[in-house]
Amino acid sequence: MQCKHGTSARLLPDVRNSRRQPAACRRARHVPPLRCLAPDQSAEQAAATVNDCLRLATEGDVDALLEHVPDEVLDRCIALQKSARKWTPGVQSSISFQDVVRNSHKKEFIFDAYGQRGLIFFPLQQHQVLSSMMVSSDKFVQRCDITTGVGERAVLTFQLMQQECLQSAYKGVQVVKRWVLHSITGESAVVADLQHPHPSLSPDAVALAQLQLLR
Repeated sequence: MQCKHGTSARLLPDVRNSRRQPAACRRARHVPPLRCLAPDQSAEQAAATVNDCLRLATEGDVDALLEHVPDEVLDRCIALQKSARKWTPGVQSSISFQDVVRNSHKKEFIFDAYGQRGLIFFPLQQHQVLSSMMVSSDKFVQRCDITTGVGERAVLTFQLMQQECLQSAYKGVQVVKRWVLHSITGESAVVADLQHPHPSLSPDAVALAQLQLLR
């Protein structure tokens, strides 16, 4: 089956209804197997995952980023949502990418303020890959220079890890691997005189400059 990048919050009730199947089995069909790929090919797959995240952010389809969230992180957020509906009537039954970012354990899924502004809250206007590295056979890091719709410039660091999944195969299933997001962190891309405000400066950089002036 072929992945549809349009996965959104409204599709997740179907995911929850199929919880009798392992989470890995439910979502492995969206990703081609990486088990037999050479290291350079595996790096290409990881870079393609980052590129897809940037494409979705540019198109404003934020909830489609759920396809790149680790299964255990997504399952835990779904369980929290179910518990909230049980004790608090009126809580929505769907789950969004923002819900995952807000409710995830920081050690499992790290998404700082730079990443949230660059990929969630403001439309992504431009991006450029600065560097890529296969840290190990199951860990990939890529740094990108981005510009948001409000003019802020930042350098985002995407850290991906490989996750084992079950994928349907002839007369059974097979174990394959796919790349998923582990963290998206950032820093200001502008190194300039902060005596004057500028749209490209991040709120963090402006606040830090003000604190330094008060010393």
